[in-house]
Amino acid sequence: MLDFDIVTLIIGLFVISLLILYMKYKKEKSNTYLFFFFVFHIYLLYVLKYTIFPIPLDMGELFISETRFFDNVNFILFANTSFESLFETQILLNILLSIHFGFGISFIMNVSNKTIIKLALLFGVIIESMQFIISLYLGWTYRVIDINDVFFNFLGVIFGYIAFKLLSILFIKIIDNNNLKNDNFFNYIYKVCS
Repeated sequence: MLDFDIVTLIIGLFVISLLILYMKYKKEKSNTYLFFFFVFHIYLLYVLKYTIFPIPLDMGELFISETRFFDNVNFILFANTSFESLFETQILLNILLSIHFGFGISFIMNVSNKTIIKLALLFGVIIESMQFIISLYLGWTYRVIDINDVFFNFLGVIFGYIAFKLLSILFIKIIDNNNLKNDNFFNYIYKVCS
């Protein structure tokens, strides 16, 4: 069993640290940018924890005989599922998982409306593709691979981005009314929100 344990977390933090050093010294990014970069990538680590791990490397033979590979793969949107089932298992979890991506991505890169649509689609596609590739390697589907997850991840990213845009308007008004632009942290957020 390959689990998201302390070793996995340390490897992830090591990779993030290398990226931060690269961004600091090669791209000359500010400390405030690096703070948001770090927070966003910790979030991505935990997305991996909940969407990819654990990977049961030694249990495949148990399941290969019991199910066919494509029994746990759905490529048709809303196929064979009731709204109650979708709401309980997919809508809430997938939207809640991806709202943070839509909200936080603007803090580390310039995002237009067109770009956020592409990123929202990619977010879910990458997760489900990773699950599919790992399942192909294992020879059985260790997770349910579902196009509905891609759709609801897409919605979550879009909802997060809309929330970011709405809160940006409020934040700019607060900063302008209280003259807080001199603080580096608030100034960075102000630029991101503008």
